[in-house]
Amino acid sequence: MLLHNWSSTDNWPPTILILAPPLFDENNQVYGILDLAVDATELVKALKKLQQSEKRFRKLSDDLERSVQARPHELNLANRELISSNQNLEQFAYLASHDL
Repeated sequence: MLLHNWSSTDNWPPTILILAPPLFDENNQVYGILDLAVDATELVKALKKLQQSEKRFRKLSDDLERSVQARPHELNLANRELISSNQNLEQFAYLASHDL
């Protein structure tokens, strides 16, 4: 199998897939070759788009994983701040109630 791309333009020249499988007789002897050329331009374009999409998906997945890994740390910090704030409010309420 041979894949030849003459150019990087959109549609011309096309990407051609060339196949040359051997032909066998009933004794399993090669008696010829079947030459076949197929325009694979759209297939190659679709493959490139798929590769780009996969690259974007992997980046999004990696970004999400980093975000998920960072989240517990962020929640712990927020929790500590809330505990500290709550303690300050309790202390203020205690002092205010004794002043009344």
